Amino acid sequence: MRSALETALLVARRYHSYMEGFALHWSVAEFAFDPTGSIPLEIDKAAAARVEKQARQIFESFMREHNVPRSTGKSEVLSFGWLDDARRQLWPRFRRDRNESA
Repeated sequence: MRSALETALLVARRYHSYMEGFALHWSVAEFAFDPTGSIPLEIDKAAAARVEKQARQIFESFMREHNVPRSTGKSEVLSFGWLDDARRQLWPRFRRDRNESA
C-alpha cells in the first residue's frame, strides 16, 4: 500500500494534483450463494466498515506524514480528500462506462 501511495504522491506533486482516497471492499459473500443456491450469504458489514476505516486511517496518516494539505473539494493544487461510500458512488459509473464501450 505504501509504495502505491508514494507513487501517486510523486505524480500528484509533479502535476499539482488533488489526490482522493477511497475504499472499495467486496466480500466473497456478496457474490456467493449457500450450497442449496436458495439464498445469498450474509455480508459481514461490520468487518467491511472496519476495513474501510483502516484504509482511511492509512491514507490520511500518509498524507499528513508528507505534509499534503486536506481539501474540502477537488482542487488544482496538491491536496487530498477522502471519498465516502466509494462503492455506491463509483460502481454505477463503472457499469455505465463498461456498457458504453461495449
